Amino acid sequence: NGQVMYFLGNDTDGLFEINSQTGEVNTSGVFDREKVAYYSFIVVAVDNGVSGPRNSTCRVFITITDFNDNAPVFSMVPYSVNLGLTTPPRTPILTVTASDPDLGNSGLVEYSFPSTYGSN
Repeated sequence: NGQVMYFLGNDTDGLFEINSQTGEVNTSGVFDREKVAYYSFIVVAVDNGVSGPRNSTCRVFITITDFNDNAPVFSMVPYSVNLGLTTPPRTPILTVTASDPDLGNSGLVEYSFPSTYGSN
């Protein structure tokens, strides 16, 4: 008998499902690469042979690619500095830091003053 049925061989946390007739694997959940970047599961194919069913398995590896889904986060909020009246111009007073868990260019942090702020 040439009819083959397909099943997921292990739990995929509800993130993947398989069509038992066609073997088509579909997503069935929401992914977050910062939480889990890779998934692996087993697909089982079973025939309905006359002399008894036979099966075969294969491992499937899924890599979740990143996109810019996180905003930078400052290491402190707010930053606060007290300056004396005699602080000379160009005196370094503070270093701000922020990080972004996205990969590649999406995770680069750039600092600037919005144009709506004056230099008072």
